[in-house]
Amino acid sequence: MLTAEQLKDRERLRSHIEREGLTAVMSNVKWGRLQRVLAEFPFPVSFRRREVRDVGPDPVHWDRDKAHVFGGLVSIEWLEISARHEQRRGKLVAPIVHDRTVELRAALLAASIPFSIVDGNVRVWGYLRSGVSPQWEMTG
Repeated sequence: MLTAEQLKDRERLRSHIEREGLTAVMSNVKWGRLQRVLAEFPFPVSFRRREVRDVGPDPVHWDRDKAHVFGGLVSIEWLEISARHEQRRGKLVAPIVHDRTVELRAALLAASIPFSIVDGNVRVWGYLRSGVSPQWEMTG
């Protein structure tokens, strides 16, 4: 049950989305499918997200905490997922980079999650702004 303040914030968010002319891409069902895919994904992933009310540059910091990242789904403009991680080998030796993006893409395609690739990362769009037209990944 939402508090009175949470209800007010949800209404302000709805008004912001309408005022900005944002178009929803994801639904609660799709967000749920995405969470299930990631819970079953056998490799570590990192996230960064942009909120519909964010101003300024895109976020640069990555987060591995799924509970933190998936809080407040209704306000996510986009969620980037990186399936690359580094295995450190010492201060003077370059790390080994493990990249599981191919497997992540296949899992998202199998679950019918709409996404694009941005700078080598998977981007799941919660909303689209006017004039934004991602190059969607599709099955071959």
